[in-house]
Amino acid sequence: DCHTDTKDCHTDTKDCHTDTKQNQQQDQQVSLVFSQETTKIWDAGLQLAKLFTDETPEDYVLKRILHNKAVVELGCGGGIAGIALAASGRAKQIVLSDMPDVLKDQAYQNLHINREVLAKTGTKITSMPLVWGSTPIDAKTFAFQPDLLIGADLVRNDNAGELLLDVVGKIQDFYMKQQPNPIRVPFLYCYGTNRNGLQSFLKKMRKRCSCVRIEKPDGCFDIPHCVIDLFTPA
Repeated sequence: DCHTDTKDCHTDTKDCHTDTKQNQQQDQQVSLVFSQETTKIWDAGLQLAKLFTDETPEDYVLKRILHNKAVVELGCGGGIAGIALAASGRAKQIVLSDMPDVLKDQAYQNLHINREVLAKTGTKITSMPLVWGSTPIDAKTFAFQPDLLIGADLVRNDNAGELLLDVVGKIQDFYMKQQPNPIRVPFLYCYGTNRNGLQSFLKKMRKRCSCVRIEKPDGCFDIPHCVIDLFTPA
């Protein structure tokens, strides 16, 4: 396992390993490897990855939220959260999204490294370019209707906060306007609490969505300064 350092980024080893169960019906332990030659692994991404893959109580709320869902990871970077979720077998399908150069330089490498593990799960994982503020959000944006958006430590300045607010809002609003049955697409967001621009982003998200704090189970992997909120359109 990787260990957190004071910069919220794991750079102490060439590769980051996290153990996970291949799926919920098997006891075989497998190891995911995330290269750090081309990407940084931030604490919030590692926190989500460990909660997705570690043993947690049967009634843990994240299991219900993730079960058999179609998930889009926003700003995936190296894809640690989405890849870990795919390896857990909890979700139905996942798409990693980010700028084209980021996907090429970071996410693709980690998908390739972990291809044998991911091939054995029941979760389909793909990737797509999604540039905040530029990519149109409509019926053709995603290959499937998303049930859930996830993200980790995406706000580090005011501009990033505004762009994230815009893309989450556009996705949620598009599906809320579907007739005759509006669809609520929640955003599961894990973040460090000392980020520039964060409080403004959270304040605006709480105005447009209901917000539920997702607590970490006792005894499970815990990076104390990482918080997890679920934002659901009102």
